[in-house]
Amino acid sequence: MIKTYKRIAAGLLALVVLLTTSSCKSKLSPKQDGVPSGDAAMGRYIEEEYELPENIGYVQMFKQRDDGVIELLCNSNPDTALGPWSIFTSADGGKTWTKKDTPWISELDNAVIQGADYAKDGSLHIAYLEYPAEVIEMVKKGEQPQEEPQSKQFFMVVDAAGKASASEKQLPKDESMASISNIKVADNGDYVFYNYFSLNQVDPNTMKIKNTFTPNSVRQLENYLVFGNTLVQPDGDSVVLFDLETGKNLATIPISADNADADSLGDAERLITVSDDNKALYLCDNTGIYRRLLDGNVFEKVVDGELTSLNMPSLTRRNMIVQKSGDILVLSQGDEGYVLLNYSYSKDVPTVPTTELKVYSLQNNKTIRQAMGLYQRANPDVHVSYTVGLTGSDAVTASDALRSLSTELLAGKGPDFLVLDGMPIESYIQKGVLLDLGNLVNEPIAKGEYLPNVAKTFQLDDGKLPAIPARFGVPVMQGDDSAFASIHNLDTLTDYLVNAKIDANKQRVLASTYPETLIRQFYPGCAPAWFAQDGTIRADALSDFIKQMKKISDTEVQNEYSNEKQFEIRYDAMDWKYNAIQLNIGTLQSHNDIAAPEAAIRDKGQGKLAPLPGQTDNVYVPQTVLGINANSAQQQKAIQFLNLVLSEQIQDNNFFDGFPVNSASFEKGAKNPYPPNDDGMVYTSSFKDENGNIQEMMELQVIWPSDAYMKDMLNTIRNLNTPCTVDAVLQQILVDETKDYFTGAKSLESTVTAVTEKMKLYLAE
Repeated sequence: MIKTYKRIAAGLLALVVLLTTSSCKSKLSPKQDGVPSGDAAMGRYIEEEYELPENIGYVQMFKQRDDGVIELLCNSNPDTALGPWSIFTSADGGKTWTKKDTPWISELDNAVIQGADYAKDGSLHIAYLEYPAEVIEMVKKGEQPQEEPQSKQFFMVVDAAGKASASEKQLPKDESMASISNIKVADNGDYVFYNYFSLNQVDPNTMKIKNTFTPNSVRQLENYLVFGNTLVQPDGDSVVLFDLETGKNLATIPISADNADADSLGDAERLITVSDDNKALYLCDNTGIYRRLLDGNVFEKVVDGELTSLNMPSLTRRNMIVQKSGDILVLSQGDEGYVLLNYSYSKDVPTVPTTELKVYSLQNNKTIRQAMGLYQRANPDVHVSYTVGLTGSDAVTASDALRSLSTELLAGKGPDFLVLDGMPIESYIQKGVLLDLGNLVNEPIAKGEYLPNVAKTFQLDDGKLPAIPARFGVPVMQGDDSAFASIHNLDTLTDYLVNAKIDANKQRVLASTYPETLIRQFYPGCAPAWFAQDGTIRADALSDFIKQMKKISDTEVQNEYSNEKQFEIRYDAMDWKYNAIQLNIGTLQSHNDIAAPEAAIRDKGQGKLAPLPGQTDNVYVPQTVLGINANSAQQQKAIQFLNLVLSEQIQDNNFFDGFPVNSASFEKGAKNPYPPNDDGMVYTSSFKDENGNIQEMMELQVIWPSDAYMKDMLNTIRNLNTPCTVDAVLQQILVDETKDYFTGAKSLESTVTAVTEKMKLYLAE
């Protein structure tokens, strides 16, 4: 089955641009020419945000001219790539901007600019599309054509004296058939276009392809570089240099400076540029900025992402300039528009801040990284060091990581700030390793600033609050009206699936019946039933859970590919609409997740979306659970960091890692973020036979839910009252010890005994 998810009229991508978007190992100081090198205890690049011109919409070019002046080509509407267009210049490194006098640019008012770049002789080359007038008017009104309109390709060349000339030219396309979306001009005058899957070097006179450069990796190539007659093409964990005179490979350079950075540098949003003297390459991603002399051996980290806003997942890096002064400008984009960050070297600050706030979580957490970026910007004298216990780059298990962490915490050491997801929170509470947060959050909870049902999850009988979730997920089920009439708990849900009448060739009971996937999805709605109030394990409830999971799994024959499918409540809604699955289950992680199930219900004319029945009812999953080490020497800074994580400034961001606990952010998240006439996304899927012939097409048009439907869902979510924190070790014990039972090699009784014994040993630690 092949699935695609795309905006309606995706072929108009060029016309309607919906812009959504480690420790410092190299201690470098600048040379006299402004290029950093050498070891020193002092010296660091300091981040500063510069103001951009007002009413910046969509930025098409961000370029440093040979004279050091920076130019920015943009329109005033972030929702389209249409004009009117303007060019702004900055002669002081991006601090201030002046609108450039460009009479010729009015000719592009109704044009879609695809790319622009300066040639060696100072001329500006612009590739653009023109559409029929009626199409332009529709787009300006926020409407979209029913069919993809025809366009004409033009090129404009503006010489150094400001004289413009335009001509219609047809460009070659790669197998994606996508229009170009970037242009670079080599010193020999050739154009290098970005065509989604490849880069094409084109003769500007004939528009014939001279060379095609295709990476070995499957990543897109938007962030490529041309300097002189050299092309620099990112390719997986390397950058490849090509000679544009001969088309030959000049060099393949590994990206990672050392093994510790190798994995983190695998970022699709990596920027690449060259120093003003063309002697060094610079790379930028969320981990920092790296520099490598072209005749050098390694990339060195010159800016640590953890100490800057580069670490923030809400910002997408778009462009980078290394100025003649040695300062580095990074143009990024977020939900509120573009952000220009300048990195200037100061020899008078410590290479790493002398004060450290240690943050720890088992899994990487985007909400925490967002808070780190803002905290670092406001507190440059503090280093927020973030340790992730399970990186996937080694053989460390959750049990290993938690054993080491617990040893440190019980010894009065360890991190200052904890993200407790996956950890034995109850054990930490009993052992007194967590600071009481009641004095910090009880008053805001009472005032309604945080959702009380979630914020009070860990409140003790004496009023103390040792932990608070910043976010939460909601396990849900989507089914026909008849399903909800029959299903009330885990047992009746299992019976419904086991007795379902399906065509095994094209129907399934669930999107996945793989045992481990089932265990992880149903764990939150059932785990609270496995433990008595005194903490002892209820073997009968645990036994029933394992038995029901096997019944569901046995509805299909498992194979080596069964574990590849996960539950995705949004994308599986289309399958439910067409009865390809009997029930659509998953976990809501944001307001956006509600849209596709609601669309499927609307199209099908019946059905519901409600909390997932299990061995307990009305379950929510506390996520990004925050705690402070009671023995931390940095408690005040940890408190500041906690308040920041819970603030609207952080909680307004949607990283699909849970609903916000902040009440104002929770309400704002329910509002339709799209224009009034937006016709949403189209999900499509097709079944093919063994010969590749399409047997059935499925389609789901997803728009933002109606106010009434969203209101009902939010009321349901507010009334959830059964929290279930996922203990990573307990969950893994369940997965590991039941494998033989699911294959039939072990009895239910012996399996339950093995699971309970392992759980008891872990809980006793």
